[in-house]
Amino acid sequence: MARPRLPRPLLAAAAATAGGAWYATFRRDRDRIRRDPIRPALRRDLDELGGETLAIPAGDGMRLRVRVVGPQDAPAVVLVHGWTCALEFWTLQLQALAGELRLIAYDLRGHGGSAPSSGGDYSIEAYADDLERVLRATVPSGRRATLVGHSLG
Repeated sequence: MARPRLPRPLLAAAAATAGGAWYATFRRDRDRIRRDPIRPALRRDLDELGGETLAIPAGDGMRLRVRVVGPQDAPAVVLVHGWTCALEFWTLQLQALAGELRLIAYDLRGHGGSAPSSGGDYSIEAYADDLERVLRATVPSGRRATLVGHSLG
């Protein structure tokens, strides 16, 4: 049994209406983002905070992008972002706390400025190994760090 087909003019009108509604929503969202009072803070370059960007090798040889800011003798806090994010997710926290804490934010393998896994390993164990390597490279021996994460982090 053949399915009934809608006339082409009706399909074209429906597509035009849906496209127009999508575009109107897109413009509204773009205008709200443009007016957001926090937008300038999010657009600031993290280099303004000082500190340094490191490339820390993971167990499989790929490199993790790590950003370290704040006083060296301050308590260390490691910021671990979630799936599909990057260390820039923590921009506001880095800006707010860099004067009083040693903040260490890094990109998970395959995210942001970190290289993809050379062997395709994106397991929880590989992420844990990466975190251990970041801790060893950025937190002085005998010192502790507080871990802060969201979602996968």
